[in-house]
Amino acid sequence: MIAFCITCRGRAQHIKKTLPQNLADNKKAKFILIDYGSPDDLLEYVTSAHADELATGRLVIYSYQADRFRMAHAKNFAHRCAILEGADILCNLDADNMTGKDFDLYIADLFRQAEYDHAMFGLPYIFLWARMI
Repeated sequence: MIAFCITCRGRAQHIKKTLPQNLADNKKAKFILIDYGSPDDLLEYVTSAHADELATGRLVIYSYQADRFRMAHAKNFAHRCAILEGADILCNLDADNMTGKDFDLYIADLFRQAEYDHAMFGLPYIFLWARMI
């Protein structure tokens, strides 16, 4: 299962724009949202606007009370939570990231091909990253 791991502290305004679209665009993925001591209305927004996704487990939110944002800790926390939720493919998303339609299917296809290549030819495991220009 693919999990999109999102950390958030003080960026509810971004989550309000990206999360609904990302959920709509990626029907096969699970979303793990870390409320990393967010001082805004993040929890209120997510629990009211995304109650259905929370009820089905397609969206899971964990809260951690932090005095400041520590990116490495927040992302590691998100990854561990995603693994606890059953994910075997983890994808980081920042609060302001849009995935695009069917990005989850694209990732799944790449990993299926990499798995086949690894079995057939002994090629290394796959690692994806954004190409920043």
